[in-house]
Amino acid sequence: MGESLTGSKSLGQICAEIYNAFPNHTYVGFYKSRTPGIVVRDYELIKDILIKDFKKFHDNDFYIDEKVDLIMGKNVFTLRGEQWKQTKSQLSRCFTSKKLKTMFPLMDEVGKAMITYLNNRQENNQLDGFDAKELASAFAVDLIASCTFGVAGHSFDSKKGELKKMVGEMFPQSTIIALKHVIFFVLPSLSSFIEVRVFPEKLTRYVRNMVTKTIRYRELNSIVYGDFLDIIREPIKDSRPFTEDDLTAHAGGFFGDGVETTSIATSYILYELAVHTDVQETLRQQIDDILSKHENKFDYDNILELEYLDNVLQETLRLHPPFPYMAKICTETIQWPSPLGLGKGPNVTLTKNMPIFIPVYGIQRDQKFYSDPNQFRPERFSTENKGINRPFLSFGSGPRRCLGERLGHIQVKIAIAYIVANFKITLNKKTILPLKIDPKYFLMAPKGGIHVNIVKRDEIK
Repeated sequence: MGESLTGSKSLGQICAEIYNAFPNHTYVGFYKSRTPGIVVRDYELIKDILIKDFKKFHDNDFYIDEKVDLIMGKNVFTLRGEQWKQTKSQLSRCFTSKKLKTMFPLMDEVGKAMITYLNNRQENNQLDGFDAKELASAFAVDLIASCTFGVAGHSFDSKKGELKKMVGEMFPQSTIIALKHVIFFVLPSLSSFIEVRVFPEKLTRYVRNMVTKTIRYRELNSIVYGDFLDIIREPIKDSRPFTEDDLTAHAGGFFGDGVETTSIATSYILYELAVHTDVQETLRQQIDDILSKHENKFDYDNILELEYLDNVLQETLRLHPPFPYMAKICTETIQWPSPLGLGKGPNVTLTKNMPIFIPVYGIQRDQKFYSDPNQFRPERFSTENKGINRPFLSFGSGPRRCLGERLGHIQVKIAIAYIVANFKITLNKKTILPLKIDPKYFLMAPKGGIHVNIVKRDEIK
């Protein structure tokens, strides 16, 4: 894991290399600094860890001190044990289909604002060479701001987009910050000593202020907005109510969880659509058909009817999972059969607190599960192929599966549906080909970014 600390390789790359180097092993030992750990290769064993034997691996191997970083320290992703269980139960209310459907009009307004922004750029001949992730981030920040606080984020207005700038400071392209993030993931026990934080103090203050002001205003005026902030304030029987720190942490967590990963996913979809024009045209035809049946308007239900868009999203996440690995902890001492197979060697003891890595990127590009695994083929996820038992772990699996998966899906689908309905996407020469993973970034983002041209449909003959 030392290469991740030097920035020569990302953790996702290292896990994938270990996965590919030992095809005859069900799992492989490694050292995370001086701590022995396991990289799991066998898909059935992975399912046991995440589902069947969850009680033995229920914590993620990430830690950040809430006294240093309140928002990340209280994030459901980093919480452990009973605290994780209670927080998950309280937050899961936010992501039901019913709640998201209620909030769809807020999301839809952000989609329309993005198209207005793109049309204005078109009129000024400024649609050449978009940074795909920057566009996706602006959309995501405004959507989360609207669905959390009921406010406009103004991310498409360079003069007012202060919130987007603050959110962007969570993941700056800085060698020092990159090293701190790697320490958070590789050596979490050191994070409190060197004060590793993901959320800048300025953003934490902003979120706390917004939470306090919004709650006070709604209580004084008896307003129920129905957004995330209202939902997490609703009392639950036999659960303690959230404190102001809790509300600040979870409101801020919507930005941390709902901006960067979905922006990366959206940018990769734009890349794949630009490269595979046949896929782009097939998707556009389905979108046109849906709009023609619904007065040229999107709603929650018809967005979900876009089956081919769902196929495109899942195939993109298979090839380019924003989180290229999972890191778990063995929460009790257990024994596993030899990594060569049952009866082919001595059992191996996994001690309590041993790190367990699951190489998502590696296993989702394994020829064993996906033919021509490096090729982009959305039909892999068509209705006809959904019964195939193969790994798809981009949102995790089991009790710790990503809570915001539904929100992430609808968020990305709205952005892509609006763009494809109105514009054609081509690849810009600024994109460095072939795409290479940025080794200094803890998520799986391409080095140099993805740059696309976005041009009105009727202007390309």
